[in-house]
Amino acid sequence: MAWKTAHAFVQGRDHVKYSIPCQDRTFSIVEKHIAVVSLADGAGSCKYSQIGAELATKVVCRLLKKEFEFLFRQECDFIKTFVHSELIKQIRKKSLSLAVDEEELAPTLQFVAVKDNRFVAGHIGDGTIGILTEFGIEVLSHPERGESSNITYFVTDPWALDHFRIYKGYLAGIKGFILMSDGVCESLYDYQEKILNDESARMLDWLIDYSLETVKSALKRNLVEVLGERSTDDCSVCLLRLVEHNADVLDSLDYQILFPF
Repeated sequence: MAWKTAHAFVQGRDHVKYSIPCQDRTFSIVEKHIAVVSLADGAGSCKYSQIGAELATKVVCRLLKKEFEFLFRQECDFIKTFVHSELIKQIRKKSLSLAVDEEELAPTLQFVAVKDNRFVAGHIGDGTIGILTEFGIEVLSHPERGESSNITYFVTDPWALDHFRIYKGYLAGIKGFILMSDGVCESLYDYQEKILNDESARMLDWLIDYSLETVKSALKRNLVEVLGERSTDDCSVCLLRLVEHNADVLDSLDYQILFPF
């Protein structure tokens, strides 16, 4: 068995309209014994938040790759303090090089790292992390918003540690993870019932049925043509799926998978 991942981010319709850069970012590291994926959504009100989002995804993936064994042995409070400290150190360093306040780089953050039969995940802000089991798709971490629906929490907030959630444990039947920004949540997450719909599971299963290049292409197309049409915000998704080493896959780049909304 091996872990496969695919991810993508696209500029939202309002960002295109008002010439605002895409502030979502995704990143992954997949090696023989470990896989890490991350997603960040830069604060819409911050001029350089796309830089902060890109930095946060890369920092957390590299940190979890390097320190997985150490962190898995720790309590969740220690993990979030350790990870947050490294994020702030790197964001502060970047803000100094840009000569701007570090709050101008403010991102949300989600990540999942898997190694052998264990995982460590983290989340601050809106967006959602889902898990796929034999029983279907479930929510691991729900979106957290502030006093209004367009306010959330960011890595650079003074109170960030109060809202930084850490999850760890053994996979025990978990076959996949999906990370999504709030723009995608508008299509895949039911805010009243607090559940993910079945299309989230279907997306994860693409990694079994289709080649990696096909899945990446399909993700991008769906974000633009389907999910992005249901939101004015930037949209991003990370897929992480456990598959057979020699699974047969369709390898047609012309085959584009679209949701039947």
